[in-house]
Amino acid sequence: MKAGDAKRFCRTVTEGGKTWNTDACTGRLAARVRREIDILKITAIRETLSKLYASCPLEDKLLLDCYTRVTDLLDTEHCTAEVIDDMYAVYAVVKMLQTRFPTMLPHVHRVSAVCMDLGKTMGFVPRDVSVIGALGVLHDAGKLGISDAVLFKQGPLTALEWEDIRRHSAIGYELIRPIGGISELADLILAHHERWDGHGYPRGLKKEEIPLFSRILTLADSIDAMISDRFYRKALSPPQIVAEIECCSGNQFDPTVVEAFFDMIRENRHTLSFLSPLHDAVMK
Repeated sequence: MKAGDAKRFCRTVTEGGKTWNTDACTGRLAARVRREIDILKITAIRETLSKLYASCPLEDKLLLDCYTRVTDLLDTEHCTAEVIDDMYAVYAVVKMLQTRFPTMLPHVHRVSAVCMDLGKTMGFVPRDVSVIGALGVLHDAGKLGISDAVLFKQGPLTALEWEDIRRHSAIGYELIRPIGGISELADLILAHHERWDGHGYPRGLKKEEIPLFSRILTLADSIDAMISDRFYRKALSPPQIVAEIECCSGNQFDPTVVEAFFDMIRENRHTLSFLSPLHDAVMK
C-alpha cells in the first residue's frame, strides 16, 4: 500500500449535522465484541470445571486441582486474550501429563502440597505459596519431551540415557517460558535438579545460587520419592526417610530447608496425612 492510500479506505457518514468515521466505530465495536467473547470464554471455563469437579472421578479431580494451583497465578479477573490463551495452555500441559503418565498427577499433586506447606512454615506471602505450589505441579513437565523407552525402562540406564533424562529440566524451561502468565516458573523448573553442593544439573549451581523455591522443591520431590514404591525398591520407612534427609542435608539439600521441614513435622503444621508417620521419627 502506498503512502496516503489508507485514506481511500476510511469512510465517513454525515447524519444530523455530525460526521462519523465508520472505521473508528467499527474498530470500537470489534474490540467490544472481543471483550464479550473473552468474558464468555472465562465464564465457560469456570462453569465447566466446577461441574466436572462435582461429578468426576478421582483422577480428574486431581487434574482440576493441579490445573487450579497453576492458574491461581493468572489474572483471571481481567478477561484478556492473553490470560485465556494461558489458561488453555496450562490445561493442555496438565492434561498431557495425566494422559501420558498415569502416576504423574498424584505425584506432582503431593509434591505441590508439600511445597505449599513448607512455604507457609517458612513465612511466605500467599502469592509466593501459590508460585511454589504451581512449581510443584509443573516441575516435571519437561518429561513430555523424553522418549517412553528411556522414561519407562525397567532396569539400569546407560550413560547416554541418563544424559537424555537430564534434559527434562531444560525442556520444561522451554515449554513453560512462553506461557506469559506463568513464565516466572521457567527458571525455577530449570534449577530443580541442582544440588546444594554444586553437583547437580544442568548448570552446576550451588548453595544460594539456586533459587530458594527450587531448593524447596528438590526436598519435596525427594520426600515423595522416598514414600513411594519403585520397581527397584519398596517405600522407605519413616526412620529411613528421616535418616536419608539428615544424611543429604548439606550436600543435596539446603540445610535451612531441611530444618524448616523438620519443624513443620514436629509442630504438625502440614496438611498431608502421609507425612504424619514421620513425626515420631523426627522427635527421636
